[in-house]
Amino acid sequence: MTKGIHVLNEVVQSKDYVLQIRVKNGPLMRAMRAAGFETAAELSRASGVGQGVIGKFLGLTQAPYTKKRGELRKGVLAIATVLHQHPDDLFPKQHLNDPLETNTAELEMSLEEIAGVMDGGVPLERQVEDRDLIATAMKCLGDREQYVIKRRFGLGCKPLTLEELGEDLGIQRERVRQIEGRAMRSLSTRLKKRLRVKSSDLGMRGVSPYWFTQLTAYPEIDSDEA
Repeated sequence: MTKGIHVLNEVVQSKDYVLQIRVKNGPLMRAMRAAGFETAAELSRASGVGQGVIGKFLGLTQAPYTKKRGELRKGVLAIATVLHQHPDDLFPKQHLNDPLETNTAELEMSLEEIAGVMDGGVPLERQVEDRDLIATAMKCLGDREQYVIKRRFGLGCKPLTLEELGEDLGIQRERVRQIEGRAMRSLSTRLKKRLRVKSSDLGMRGVSPYWFTQLTAYPEIDSDEA
């Protein structure tokens, strides 16, 4: 028995990396981004709900409804109103009444395992191919649209918030959001046609950078818009 424990310890100790995982509320994060809110602090200022409370909702450590009476918690309606969403649509269905006990975890991994996680499991040649596709699709955008996309998602530079980009371009935050939305729809249309995949399948290609996976949130441009 002691020998078995010793062998197990050797296996565990051979893992050179520790991957820390923090689970987040996907529906709420997507709604925030669609409405132009980058952080819990920004949403807090707009909704009047405490940043700490929003943090719990984002981390799924607090459910929107109380478990005993099933009442909507204070603050959820204010957040939903600002985001123009129904409260139930801001949380996974399985967590409307049941929060996570913890939203963090640690996994010990080997070099091979961590490499697979960091590159999304996508072969190098595929990554190069996809970057070329993205670069080609970007050429369909106007100069200002390209600039907004690059600065919003940090493509080769530091990412900027809507407010920062608005100040940089001398326009309102809402106008920046509109430019970003149209650019993303345009990219979505062209990449889906090029890749010949459905919108729901795009995220499965494991393409970097991060913003490419967000294209699934934008509908394709109608023919009269293109």
